[in-house]
Amino acid sequence: MPLPRSLIIGASGLVGSALAEALGPDRWAGTFANRLSPGLTSLDLADAARDPLPVLRVLDRVHPRIVYLAAGFVSPDACEADPKAAEALHVHGAAALARACAANGARLVCFSTDHVFDGEAGPYDEEAGPRPVNVFGRTKLAGEEAILRECAGSLVIRTAAVYGPEARGDGIAYRLVAALRAGRPVPVSSDQYTTPTYSRDLAAAAVALAEAGAAGVYHVAGPEVMNTATFAIALARKAGCPVSLVSPYPTLALCLPAPRPLRAGLRSTKIRDIGAGPPRGPEAALEHWVKNQRGALWPL
Repeated sequence: MPLPRSLIIGASGLVGSALAEALGPDRWAGTFANRLSPGLTSLDLADAARDPLPVLRVLDRVHPRIVYLAAGFVSPDACEADPKAAEALHVHGAAALARACAANGARLVCFSTDHVFDGEAGPYDEEAGPRPVNVFGRTKLAGEEAILRECAGSLVIRTAAVYGPEARGDGIAYRLVAALRAGRPVPVSSDQYTTPTYSRDLAAAAVALAEAGAAGVYHVAGPEVMNTATFAIALARKAGCPVSLVSPYPTLALCLPAPRPLRAGLRSTKIRDIGAGPPRGPEAALEHWVKNQRGALWPL
């Protein structure tokens, strides 16, 4: 039985491109916001609350049964610098999309973050009470609530520290490797813990959950809790970069604009309901990435 036609909002990004691969060719349509991407439709979800017609037009053209919302800010510091922009996209844009999905009989799957928690006692399961400490977490949590309220049967997938292949090669992992290869020291946090998540495994789990009819809040994250410095060292080793240039510092010493939940991360407990395990840990995932990478990180 063929997969239902799906729409990926933000198909050119890290999670969106992984979803496109998981769904397979000719089974999805997609949108982009900021960078021209051939084959995708231009759509700025941040404007949807003010003018919902572009969203409605895309849904009317595609007639999706499932809509994946993979667009959004990925930088807590960018959200802290411009909270109105973060709210426009994560809250009002998400709510407008949810209303459009409800009006068109489509199910909505959105991706959220472990930053909805305060980082006092992670990793967190789905029953833990959210308590965000930064604009990123607060707007993502408000977006979760709006989506679940506006579109019955919606699915919220919280994840953490997503990494993996990117066509543009400009994500944080690529920048880290580029700096190390250029001989520049890279300061990273030694006391911020999370559960790094491979984008390909996240996408595969999201599609499985959506196809199984899962609704409500699910966590999909890697199985290993580690600090940012440990992950950066593992990445440097796999990329053949000098590990000595990875420079661990306490988070406070990095003077980051946005507060961080220091002991965050997620436990993926409910995905067992569909017989799925959590994504691979960094050792296996980075090995897979190395073997399959084509482009800037590991030129082959």
